[in-house]
Amino acid sequence: MALSIAATLLLTTGVTLLIYLIKWWYGVTQKNLPPGPTPLPILGNLLQISTSELPQSLVKLSEKHGPVYTLYLANFRTIVLTGYDAVKEAFVDRSDAFSDRGDTGAGEFLQRGFGKSYRK
Repeated sequence: MALSIAATLLLTTGVTLLIYLIKWWYGVTQKNLPPGPTPLPILGNLLQISTSELPQSLVKLSEKHGPVYTLYLANFRTIVLTGYDAVKEAFVDRSDAFSDRGDTGAGEFLQRGFGKSYRK
């Protein structure tokens, strides 16, 4: 009896993990995103960047992947713009495409209801 419960639990865990990995990989390989380093499940690219020297780590990644690249901080997808030309093109030349940015949820969590909200 205990063996069948353990086998059922192991099978359920395996299937759940497989479904999670398939869903995660589908989200990572979406089209229309800039190239970037390959992330790990759950951790993203946290092991590839140095938190003590974050600006230098991001510049080093831009040397390999270009001035615009995709970075995953845990499960949060982030587009990184490095350099004056990339930032100017994104926010001045193509401002209409960048005017409606999505919520990450971190802002609301950190602000805890304080501060201004620019959403209508």
